[in-house]
Amino acid sequence: MIRRLAQAGATVSVVVTVTVILFVTANLLVQAAYEAAIRTDLIETNPFLRKYGDAVQKAHPNMDRAALNALLRETWGHPPIYDPVVQFKEPAREGTYVNVDVAGFRRGLRQAVWPPQDDRPAVFIFGGSTTFGYNVRDEETLASHFQDLSETAFGREVQVYNFGRGNYASSAEMFLFLRLLFEGHRPDVAIFVDGLNEFQHGGSRDLLQSNDLRRLYDNYNSNDLADQLPRIVVALPIMKAINWLMTMLGLHHPDTGAPAPASDSRPAESEAGRSSAGVTLELYTQNRRIIQALAGEFGVKTAFVWQPVPFYRYDLAYHPFRDTVPIWRSPGHVPGYRKVEALHEVQGMGAGFVWCAGIQDGVKEQLYTDSVHYTNLMNRRVAKCIIDSLPEGIKHTLRAQVPTG
Repeated sequence: MIRRLAQAGATVSVVVTVTVILFVTANLLVQAAYEAAIRTDLIETNPFLRKYGDAVQKAHPNMDRAALNALLRETWGHPPIYDPVVQFKEPAREGTYVNVDVAGFRRGLRQAVWPPQDDRPAVFIFGGSTTFGYNVRDEETLASHFQDLSETAFGREVQVYNFGRGNYASSAEMFLFLRLLFEGHRPDVAIFVDGLNEFQHGGSRDLLQSNDLRRLYDNYNSNDLADQLPRIVVALPIMKAINWLMTMLGLHHPDTGAPAPASDSRPAESEAGRSSAGVTLELYTQNRRIIQALAGEFGVKTAFVWQPVPFYRYDLAYHPFRDTVPIWRSPGHVPGYRKVEALHEVQGMGAGFVWCAGIQDGVKEQLYTDSVHYTNLMNRRVAKCIIDSLPEGIKHTLRAQVPTG
């Protein structure tokens, strides 16, 4: 009996040991194969480029496939990190195409030093990933084009700082603006670019990372493996390989990593959509009021831009990524945009509001690098719309004052 138990124990020990060795070896081989594929370009390791390569290439006519891969890695390959007050931010990084300053802004064309100097006006631009400039180079972002157009528009270049960050909407922008003021950084003008992420977040008053941070605090002293295991499993090379394979097979969408839907099951107009739009716009209005109150106290002029999105006033026949519409368009997007446009037409969106969501109406060309992020030329269109539509008081602040007699 004892001998049989010993033999069984030895067998189990061998099986466990062999299993562990095979598991570790498999992960090491997968990681090595992936790195080799990236270095040698034997296969297209980016599922998005594999599916939409020609359309992505068209959006970047001066970049070859290797450069595009590098741009996408520099854009998407850096997960957000913790940020005081705002919860999360784009990590600082140095790259060939994407550079984020330790102060929290993305560097751009003829980037001014930090902190802003007193010799010319400073403009802080806030927004989400479209403002940050996902999938475009530093010099091709909305903020860079604002910088480039400023000399002609205002008679001098201004100091532009791009505080756009992935997944930010007006709530996060409000807290980031507050934090910058608290740290002593006061711009002359603050511009907030919104619309897409407002409806993606559905008017939620809870910031995106609240539950994650709560779990970290609750499990801070936890020795329970169940609290740590999911994070460890997701990080394994073999799990990343499985997710990549599912994307390549069309089970996950290459643009988002989410399960690929069969069709658009969310109609543009519905009672749920109108209700969601109302809640979202109510929160947006409250956030604007708070921002304006802070700005007024610190002498900062503000503008609030309503941005273009591909599923409003754009011909989707020219949108090669139109199959992603079901993933990105929330029920509130279309009715919300219609309501904002109607209010804007009767000056119902208040002082400092800038409507740019209609600039793609009738434009018969590709304006996006993926589902929702702008091409270089589209960023220039948006920047020009903002500059042309700024309230006269802001333009006066930014203009070079001509000496009198």
